Amino acid sequence: MTTRRVGRGVVGAALVAAACHRAAPATTPLPTPPGAPPEVQAPVGAAPVAEATVTATVNSPNPQQRRFDVVAVEDTTFTILIGADRWVRPGTVGVAVDPKRRDALVAKFRVLSRLGDSATALITGQTTRVSTTDVALIREPVRGPLRQTVFWGGMFVGLAIGAGTALVIRH
Repeated sequence: MTTRRVGRGVVGAALVAAACHRAAPATTPLPTPPGAPPEVQAPVGAAPVAEATVTATVNSPNPQQRRFDVVAVEDTTFTILIGADRWVRPGTVGVAVDPKRRDALVAKFRVLSRLGDSATALITGQTTRVSTTDVALIREPVRGPLRQTVFWGGMFVGLAIGAGTALVIRH
């Protein structure tokens, strides 16, 4: 009888952990940048929710994509500054865009090598020539649920609630 109650507590803890993991916000919308075009800005007196919806769908960049500066351009390759982002590896794909033309597509590329805080990318397709005024957009890989602290926090809280429930039921 006691093992059944403990088993129910463990199942309850797992359910709470799963619910906490799913309830975690994936991203937050970015605020409207100053000087944004009129079609992006919310009307005066509009509710903040409407403003967040407008900016998230029209003007905010994809939160999973990171921007990197292009520092050198050669015939078929270019170099980007990646800093301490270890997830940028050879084989990673991305696009180069022109920020002066509202992120118009300039080229598609694949990272060939990484050396220190920079990476060399091979241009696989282009619409215009890549220049040092362009930026590279690379999608950051999604971390699995076992590598997220929200999952483990939910698991700990769920186990504590389950163990506490089992102790209360047992007495």
